[in-house]
Amino acid sequence: QHLFDALEGANFGPSRFQVLVVVSADDCLFGTCLFVRGQLADNQRERRTTAMVYDDTGRARRVWGLPKGAFTAIITDRRGRIVRWKTGKFSAAEAKAYVGVLRGLIAAD
Repeated sequence: QHLFDALEGANFGPSRFQVLVVVSADDCLFGTCLFVRGQLADNQRERRTTAMVYDDTGRARRVWGLPKGAFTAIITDRRGRIVRWKTGKFSAAEAKAYVGVLRGLIAAD
């Protein structure tokens, strides 16, 4: 939650910055996938500048080599090169550092 709060507080314009949230069906507990899908749709309506994707095959997690059941935040530059990668919970300081990296990329653009 720290990361999302920091990103929202940074007020990046949607033309300069895009958040993509991918939820893997592989990470859903048995019988909860429909609930998760509904929550994702609700979050999409709440955060209009965030793209929410429900990956029902788990392909994105496998292609990126992401651990099952974990939150991973990846920052890429305009060319798609990975600039920063973190898996796990974010402290407030880590979230602030991530926003700093994004500010640097946007300023250099």
